[in-house]
Amino acid sequence: MGLLKDLKKDSLELGVPIWKLPDVVLVMMACMNIAVMIVTYFVATRYDNDPGKIIVLVAIEAIIIMIIGNVLSESAKQIVETNKLKKEFIQIISHQMRSPLTTMKWQLELLKNKSSNLTEKQFLQVDRIYEENERLTNMIADILNMSRIDKRSEHLIYADIILENSVNDCISMLAGFAKFKQITIDFKNSSKEHKILVDNEKMKIAIVNVIENAISYSKKGNMIKISIQPDGDFVALKIKDQGIGIKEGEQIIIFNKFYRGEGGKKAQPEGTGLGLFMSRKVIEQMGGSITLKSKVDKGTEFTLRFLKSKKKRK
Repeated sequence: MGLLKDLKKDSLELGVPIWKLPDVVLVMMACMNIAVMIVTYFVATRYDNDPGKIIVLVAIEAIIIMIIGNVLSESAKQIVETNKLKKEFIQIISHQMRSPLTTMKWQLELLKNKSSNLTEKQFLQVDRIYEENERLTNMIADILNMSRIDKRSEHLIYADIILENSVNDCISMLAGFAKFKQITIDFKNSSKEHKILVDNEKMKIAIVNVIENAISYSKKGNMIKISIQPDGDFVALKIKDQGIGIKEGEQIIIFNKFYRGEGGKKAQPEGTGLGLFMSRKVIEQMGGSITLKSKVDKGTEFTLRFLKSKKKRK
């Protein structure tokens, strides 16, 4: 039942019938090949004095294999073309939407800076529009980042970087959002710098997603504590919030694509469920890991582990 459910899911996502899925076609091809070979064997043993019939059976077998192979090839082409069109569509639409949203953001910031000319009710309305604009912008960023990291690890560009510097960059990127939510981010650089070997840009995507989640699901006035410490062959980045927390039963699936916990949906109905999925994927691509500890209404602590620079890669 589980296998059939997965096949139905793949069929819907790729837009092709179940029987055209490459895995299904391969199984059909293997079964047909075995069946024809068995028939050929029994016919050959019974009509060993008539090689003509054996040749015909072998020819039929070759034709069947060729037909199934052609179906498999066409199915693979269709899936590749579907995925290509999907990615192109996502990139085009996302880029087209970012430009007007950025313009709206600038105009809204101008209005907010001229708050003396607005009534309290008007200011609150502008503030609300600004928040919704930020949410939509973040959703588009999630989709674009998803398309960027949905590649194999050989596309990563590794470099030795100081983790403290990258974390400071990520905090700066989210400073406006944290201020708007009235959240304090406490990150005290240690006296020792921690050097890791990662794709810096993609690592920042992972870190920003986790910190942004911490801000989104924290109450006004809360604090987010960020710390860095060595952990064997790794360097551990800990991000701890005082937010809504994650139920124990949801903690093992919170990194699944598009999954959002019940508490998260109530707090932020507009989320995409891609942030933590992307964070885990890109961190694991770089040989690291991401784990969490959480209690409902007490907060969550994420631990992101990155390989130290001295760790050699294969």
